[in-house]
Amino acid sequence: AVLAAAVHKIGKARALAYEERVLTEVASSFVVGFSAGLLALKWPNTFCFGAIPVAALLDLLQGFKVSFGVIEVMSKNIITGTARIFEGILFTGLVSYSILAGFGFAFRILMGHTPNADSLSSMLVAANGLDKRWFPLILPFLTTAWSTLFWPNRQDLPLMALHGILAYTLNLLGMPNFFAAMCVTFSAGLISRFSGRGALGNTYAGLYALVPGAYMATTLLAPSKVGFIERVLSVAATIGVGGWAGTLLCSPTILGKTSGLHGWSSNRYKKEQRFKSQRENLLYF
Repeated sequence: AVLAAAVHKIGKARALAYEERVLTEVASSFVVGFSAGLLALKWPNTFCFGAIPVAALLDLLQGFKVSFGVIEVMSKNIITGTARIFEGILFTGLVSYSILAGFGFAFRILMGHTPNADSLSSMLVAANGLDKRWFPLILPFLTTAWSTLFWPNRQDLPLMALHGILAYTLNLLGMPNFFAAMCVTFSAGLISRFSGRGALGNTYAGLYALVPGAYMATTLLAPSKVGFIERVLSVAATIGVGGWAGTLLCSPTILGKTSGLHGWSSNRYKKEQRFKSQRENLLYF
């Protein structure tokens, strides 16, 4: 949490000079890698180097850009989609190698020599990992926290958190990413059509648990990177196709026109108000 706040502080420079985005991400990643390296080397049984940087740099990871780039390619925006995919992969690589540079600097300070592949790989797994039985208690707070990254309205936050819980639960149960993404976009579209609220916030919050941002970062931190591009594109394509399928299930061709659904909703509301009025009059007399 402290490192995430530090990243937010450094990232404020983006509002002043967007062109210097690369420098802010390099600085943030280096600071996080250096701090996480010091903690993990000093107290290896308490702190995990593989978990701290990913948690602190979630706001910088480019999983969304890769996934939505795949959706754009499927929507025939081939040039824009391809550019987004490779930009996301390149920026994640930049973040990961900056983390490694910070870790290497911390390793030289404490150990006096350069880290090798074996010492790094042994620090990517937590020695005392959290029991999965705690996940149901932590999940509501976690999904609410990452939903706030999208600057939602207060009334939209509960639904966004519920979509995050839905996606994470399906993923935890071993459901394919395609099915989880389809359920998220279908639910978001259905709520949008019946309530008139935007579906994008619920979609973002739900897909946040599935996009391959953390996977890209941890894979680039690991010594072996065989098949990295293929796996990333495969995960992103699966999420993209699933999200697209869920959106299609909410299309007017299947569910009818939005106006009809709004009409049904408004008629239901009018009936409820009429019944309420009649009941109040009955009680009054």
